[in-house]
Amino acid sequence: MINGVVPYIDISLEGVKKARSLLTRTAILEDYEDDDTPNNTPNNQRHRAIGCAVCDEFIIGTEQLCSISRDQLLAHKDRLGVESYAEFHGEMDEILQKQYEISGLEGILLSRRFGRDNAKQFTVCSRCKEALKNDCITNKSPPKYAIANGFAIGTIPDMIEFESADAEQRSTKTVIEHRDGDGNITQIKESKIT
Repeated sequence: MINGVVPYIDISLEGVKKARSLLTRTAILEDYEDDDTPNNTPNNQRHRAIGCAVCDEFIIGTEQLCSISRDQLLAHKDRLGVESYAEFHGEMDEILQKQYEISGLEGILLSRRFGRDNAKQFTVCSRCKEALKNDCITNKSPPKYAIANGFAIGTIPDMIEFESADAEQRSTKTVIEHRDGDGNITQIKESKIT
């Protein structure tokens, strides 16, 4: 307040919108036709986090967004592929492999959360972009944080099918909690998984 008068301050809402988008790093979902999010939310309120298709990590804050072409990924197939994973970390389960497969780039381990089937461009973090430069094609090992470098963890399936009742019984664990009069746990007994 100057001499009893409140000065007028011009605030640009565009600057606020840009700051919010930089800090939250989301994209409005109307850009993604094949999204499986329920459609009961207005398009301008539906957001998707942005992340790296190579290392499957979120790109947050002011970290630089980079882009890589489908052709660049194919050039590094020997480093990002299932064979590279097998060479450095052992054979990969077929179900896990399918969880990291994108149509058009079969055999390359990429994030299904952040990569789209048959896309021509992919968003990647600056570390993966640097590791996938053209002069790195001759490297044998996968990029440090890539899924192909042992970071393939996958997701738990909705349903687990067992080949026999015996296998199902052997894969379960029984937990018995003993509580005192106040409801506090005093002892936990667990059966072993065999």
